[in-house]
Amino acid sequence: MTPTHEAVLAVPRRAGVLTCQKASMQRVITGWIALDTSTAATYYNAGGDSQYARKLDYTLAAVRRRKAAVCR
Repeated sequence: MTPTHEAVLAVPRRAGVLTCQKASMQRVITGWIALDTSTAATYYNAGGDSQYARKLDYTLAAVRRRKAAVCR
């Protein structure tokens, strides 16, 4: 097993060269959550509104029905 947070050393062979590489910590995406109104209500509803998903459905439908912004 190779350590992930320490420098990894290659074992030198006869008349070989010792090489090393500085370790690094990186962020990786380990999963994906589909974003819809019920997921948004579950994860981002800090107020605890039980009708939040229904309100998001209504709002999203209203935004999709609108053709273009009218500037006056």
